[in-house]
Amino acid sequence: MNGVVGMLEMPETGELVPEQRRMLRTARESAFSLLRIIDDVLDISKIEAGKLSLTPVLTKILSLFESAVEAVKIVANQKNVVVQLYVSPDIPDIMSCDPGRLRQIILNLLGNGIKFSARNEQTEYALVQLVVHRWDADTLKISVIDNGIGMDEETLAKVFAPFEQGKASASQLREGTGLGLTIVKQLVDKMGGSVAASGRSGQGSQIDVFLPIVDGRGTLVRDDLDGVNVIGLAAGHPMREAWRRAMEAVGAKVAWAESESELSRLVHMAKPDTLVMIAALDKEFQYDEHVVARFHHAFPTQRYLTVTNDRRKKYGLVAPTHYVVECAPLLPSELIEGLRVLSGRQTLDISVFGVAEEAIALQAPARSEGGQSNRLLVAEDNLVNQSVLKLQLEKLGYEPVIVDDGVAALDLWQKEDFPIVVTDCHMPNLDGFELTKEIRNAEKTADYKDRPRTIIVAITANAMAGEAEKCLEAGMDDFLAKPVRMNDLGRILRRWNEHLESLASLPRERKKADEVLKDQD
Repeated sequence: MNGVVGMLEMPETGELVPEQRRMLRTARESAFSLLRIIDDVLDISKIEAGKLSLTPVLTKILSLFESAVEAVKIVANQKNVVVQLYVSPDIPDIMSCDPGRLRQIILNLLGNGIKFSARNEQTEYALVQLVVHRWDADTLKISVIDNGIGMDEETLAKVFAPFEQGKASASQLREGTGLGLTIVKQLVDKMGGSVAASGRSGQGSQIDVFLPIVDGRGTLVRDDLDGVNVIGLAAGHPMREAWRRAMEAVGAKVAWAESESELSRLVHMAKPDTLVMIAALDKEFQYDEHVVARFHHAFPTQRYLTVTNDRRKKYGLVAPTHYVVECAPLLPSELIEGLRVLSGRQTLDISVFGVAEEAIALQAPARSEGGQSNRLLVAEDNLVNQSVLKLQLEKLGYEPVIVDDGVAALDLWQKEDFPIVVTDCHMPNLDGFELTKEIRNAEKTADYKDRPRTIIVAITANAMAGEAEKCLEAGMDDFLAKPVRMNDLGRILRRWNEHLESLASLPRERKKADEVLKDQD
């Protein structure tokens, strides 16, 4: 699969006609569908073999839920499904859990809801809601609610059994293995929680997960916007209530206008420091620039926040009185940050947070004085993976030197100074973990005292949780899971190249930092 996904990315960096790009996108999506099936089978096999282990750490809960919602937004947008997130302010700010496995539970539930939600005659829009609140003092309740096809009594009775799927169209049934909810139940059981399903045929469904709150610390309740008044225009938007609750949870007072004329009337009557929130979306939830333009023309000095699903727009503080956030989906933290900036409670220069759709960056790495900073040592035993990595790295502007195993990599590293080593974790003769151990031990000797610490990036096919931690504990610096995406590879290498370049410009600090890191290894 690494070879399939990696090779499918290569043509995307060149010029393609629309039909070719569409066919390539279909092939790539099919490859990732197959990869998800493989991951599901591996997970259920490990669970049944009793090999599943959890790695609890203190975790920022809101960030975890927001990142999960962010992860499904592309597929939700493709299917015209509105995803809504509401996190109650009384949940812990931090709690102990396995973040990877908890995120997997949320992603499986959201994916299931998106798959079986669709706009039809009975609903104006397909909607999936992720609602998180404190069930009682010691329990967190996570609910995923959709307004899709629902479940009859027969389906509810076996919804958590393996290879079972609800009644749906043929295309929906092809979109998974029927293992998603089985994995959810097994993981929740392992965490000491419980899970339940409810719903009616044709009227949507709801999956509730109850998890014990372990080492919960603080709450999300803050008074960041205490005393701030907000007038909003979001008539008919399904997320309006969730937005109101998010703003009121941090102290703001919210009043909704049902039309442009009512908005104008309320703004004329309001205090000068009142903030305005405009979700200018039509019945198809498309961004209506005319509404925003008319408002700005009528109130040129009014501070206002706009909510858009136009992925071409810039986000953040785009003008002294105008802040833009994305609503597909709108994350509570981004909404609150925008209002804090506009209210003067958070300082931020005019900037762009970024555009939602990421393009493949083909930026060549900077060359050091000796012209060697773009040379990489790659240890990979699989010939297909070697070809993929070679093409990806060359497209990214690097010169890869590829060897077949850790023994050859160690020998070449000892003879030449490679700033970065990219290594597969599992190889014959000497694997990536053993190679890292040998390099770190050698760096402590007098023979290599003048070399900077080598950056080692691990690549592994192991999809199970805990692999990243194992790599870092072994002395590696970063981690990529197969199939390796060129965006991810480029981003990681660019970050470490910038790190090396900054150290090279400060020789004393570089040497000191390297010595500290080598001692830690």
